[in-house]
Amino acid sequence: MWYLFFIHPFSALLIALRDLRHKHANNILWLFTAFVGLTWAMRDGSTSDSIRYMEKVALLHHSSISFLEYYIASGEIDFFSLAITYFVASFTENGYILMVFQGLVYGFFFSRNMTFVLKQLNGNLKFISIIFFLTFFVVVPIWNFNGFRFWTATHVFIYGLLPYFFEGKRKSLIWCFITPFVFHYAFIVPVLILSLLLVLKNRLNLYFGFFVFSLFFAELDLKLFNAYVEQYVPQQFQERSQSYRSEAKFERAQEVREVGDFSVEKSWHAIFYKKALTWSMYAFLLYYFFRRKHLQAKHPRMVYILSFVLLFFAFANILANLPSGSRYLSVVSLFTLAFLTINTQNSIGDRLSKRISWVIAPLLLFFFIVSVRQALYFFSVTTIIGNPFIALFTIGDNINLDSLIK
Repeated sequence: MWYLFFIHPFSALLIALRDLRHKHANNILWLFTAFVGLTWAMRDGSTSDSIRYMEKVALLHHSSISFLEYYIASGEIDFFSLAITYFVASFTENGYILMVFQGLVYGFFFSRNMTFVLKQLNGNLKFISIIFFLTFFVVVPIWNFNGFRFWTATHVFIYGLLPYFFEGKRKSLIWCFITPFVFHYAFIVPVLILSLLLVLKNRLNLYFGFFVFSLFFAELDLKLFNAYVEQYVPQQFQERSQSYRSEAKFERAQEVREVGDFSVEKSWHAIFYKKALTWSMYAFLLYYFFRRKHLQAKHPRMVYILSFVLLFFAFANILANLPSGSRYLSVVSLFTLAFLTINTQNSIGDRLSKRISWVIAPLLLFFFIVSVRQALYFFSVTTIIGNPFIALFTIGDNINLDSLIK
C-alpha cells in the first residue's frame, strides 16, 4: 500500500477506505490529506480561508518580525495556526506549502478519529452502521482544513473525547482542554459544556428537557448576550469574538433567510442536506432516550454518552442563533455520529430501530452525496490522477474539478 501511494495516492486511498482497520490505512488517509494540500485548487474569486492563510506566508517571508511580535500583533489567543504559518514562511513564500503542512496536522487527527470508531465496531458491519460511518466521514471531511483553525480544533477536541467516553481514558481529555488555547479559542464553549457534564454527571432527564427547550423555545437575544459577554468575559476574548457576535452581521443573515433560507443562490439540496442529517440524528436520539432503561441495563456507558450529546446539542441549538454559531452543530454532529455508529453496530436493535434505520438511511445518503460534491471545489485533476512527484510541478496551477466539469 505504501509504494502505491507514491505512484497513485488516490488508488491507495480507495484501498485504505475499503479496509480502514488495516494497520497502514490510517497513515495512508493521513498522507492523502497532505497530498490534497499539495494539489489544492480553488475557484476564481473564492473567499476561502485558505487564501488568507497563503497570503500571510508571502507577507511573513519578506518580513523580519519575530514570532512573539507576530503573535502579539495578531491579537489571537490560540497560537498553533500562527506558529505553523510563521514556520513555513521562514523558508518559502509559497502558500501552497503551508497547505501541505496544514494537511499533515489536520490529517493526523482526522485519520485517527476515523480509525478509532472503526476499531470499536464488533463483527460484520450492519447496513445502517456503514451509512452512519460514511456520514461520520464527511461531516467534517478531509477538505475542511480549508478553514484550518476551527476544523482542526474540532478533530482535536473529538480526538480527546472518543477515548474518554468509549474507553474510560480520562487522560485523553487533556486534548479537549488545550484546544481553545492552542487551536481555536472558540472551543472554550465545548470545554465549558464538557466541564458541566463532568460536574453534573448523568442527568439524562434534565439534559433531555434542555434539549427539547432548545428545539422549540430557545431564541438567543443577541443584545442581551453581548451585554453579558462585555460584563463577564475577559477583554481579549471580547475582542476576538466581536465579529462572531456582530448584530449587523446577524441582521444581514436574517434578511437572507427571509429571501430564501440562507441564500437565494443555493439550490434545494444545498439548503436541505444538513436538515436531513439533523432530522436523522434526532430520530435516533429520541429512540435511545425513550429506550434509556434498556440502554442502561445493556450498555450503561452509552447513557452517559447520550447525556453529553443531548447537553451539547441543546447549547449548540441556542448558539446557532449567533453569526457563525452554527459551526458548533457540526462539532456535536461529529461526536454524535461516532456514538450512533458504534452503538447501532454493537447492540441488538429491535423492530422500531430497524424501521427508523430504513427511514433515515436515504436522508443520510443524501447528506453524504451532497457533502462529497463539495470536494470538487478543492480537489484538482492532479488530486485524482497525479502523484506527489507530478504535483511538485503543478503546485499553484491546479484547477478545481468543479470548474473543470462546468
